[in-house]
Amino acid sequence: MVIKMKCLKETLLHSTTVYWKQYITCSLNITVTLQLYEKYGEYYDIKYKWDYDLSDPQNHPFYYDMNFLIDHYDGDRLFRNRISDALVTGLVMDDAELEKETGSITAEEYRISIMKSVAELDD
Repeated sequence: MVIKMKCLKETLLHSTTVYWKQYITCSLNITVTLQLYEKYGEYYDIKYKWDYDLSDPQNHPFYYDMNFLIDHYDGDRLFRNRISDALVTGLVMDDAELEKETGSITAEEYRISIMKSVAELDD
């Protein structure tokens, strides 16, 4: 759904940079803004800004996921609720903090799963 109403209030919640260790020359700036709409409630506006070597496209965590690269490369919009609160919290955690929550997989793998979940729930 594309929201066509005017945003009543916008609050910057997070701006963080993630360095993908597995993809040495790839980093991602994540900016999360909370937007309030009169009729629709609160939405997370999640923006991604990628920095990687364009001459080496395989050096991107979503190189093999064309759906993500085509439809979600620059971010997503997510309705705010308890579940999306947890997804956003995990998305912006630093790797050391996130790895305390991931079990046996790396923070990078977990963050990719969070980003794919957010993409699936994109409103």
